[in-house]
Amino acid sequence: MINALPPAQRDQASKIERLRPELYRLLATPATVGFIIGWAGAFGERRLASACLWSLLSLTGWLLNDLFTRPFVAPLHRRGYPLVAVLIAGFFLAAPLSVLLNFSFGELFRLWGFQRNGLDALGSMSLAHMVNSSIAPLLLWLTLNLAACRINGGMLYGRDWSAARALASPLPVRPATAINEPAFLRKVKPALRGRVIAINAELHYVRVYTEHGEDLIHYRFRDAVADMQALGGLQVHRSWCVAADEIAFTGAQSVALKSGLSVPVGRVYKRELLQVAGF
Repeated sequence: MINALPPAQRDQASKIERLRPELYRLLATPATVGFIIGWAGAFGERRLASACLWSLLSLTGWLLNDLFTRPFVAPLHRRGYPLVAVLIAGFFLAAPLSVLLNFSFGELFRLWGFQRNGLDALGSMSLAHMVNSSIAPLLLWLTLNLAACRINGGMLYGRDWSAARALASPLPVRPATAINEPAFLRKVKPALRGRVIAINAELHYVRVYTEHGEDLIHYRFRDAVADMQALGGLQVHRSWCVAADEIAFTGAQSVALKSGLSVPVGRVYKRELLQVAGF
């Protein structure tokens, strides 16, 4: 159990758990989809060869699209663009190389006796044909990535896309007297309830730090962040939100709270920290 580990080991285990869905998205998903397409499109003894070739083509093309998308992720995320816009931009930037890759694999398919266009057909391909042939892969790319984002609680490329718009337009810190207590505090053990100092996402749970101790509750982190922001909370990391009036000082990569707790600061949240908290 992750929660039974010491804090340092628990953080490391949580990082591994967060990385696992990304590996599934980048490797297992495209390879499986390609294998299914290749298996369904061939017959007899060449079916396995077709499935393996399609699996390799799908995996390579997927990684190529992902490589072209990543440089645009951070700036577009900070500006509040939706994930679907980022994915479409990355896909079409990678489209020319994807077409070239597809024809290159056509030569490999021919070696196995399959009827496929090779590099010799590249010169006769029009722009309209290129765009038309990209529609189905684009829809598949969008569907699988958006599904992965939803399954992973709004996280993709290591960023919380559910909070992208809020990051682009930071909300002012509200006074702590606006609401008596955050809604999630009702899930905390009665003996530990009190002024909330910070919250930390741990998979599908939230670790709540109060003036009386800490407790782990089953709660969606984005909802807990909204509860905290209504009380003057400030998100400083994709998995951390703190009470603004508990911040003692900030460092290059972390925030020290008055309780002695040290909290990491995400690069995309540093600007909001400086603007709203006044550090």
